Amino acid sequence: EYDKQNNTFRILGRSSVDIIKSGGYKISSLDIESVILHHPLVNECVVIGVKDLEWGERVTAVVVLQPGKKEQDLTLEQLRD
Repeated sequence: EYDKQNNTFRILGRSSVDIIKSGGYKISSLDIESVILHHPLVNECVVIGVKDLEWGERVTAVVVLQPGKKEQDLTLEQLRD
């Protein structure tokens, strides 16, 4: 849930056994989280499905970097690799 006033997200919980349905595929959010958490710059992450008109749900990751790291230190391309 997005709070526009505070510019924050609140995770309300998970449903459907952590499965994201996107573009006709069933994707495990836990599997994606596991891969992201192996990146040395990542401290924490959560993967959720965000409603999307084209895909049904869009896979979205929220990442907390290791202490002292900045968002510029990690690119989307690095996470995709």
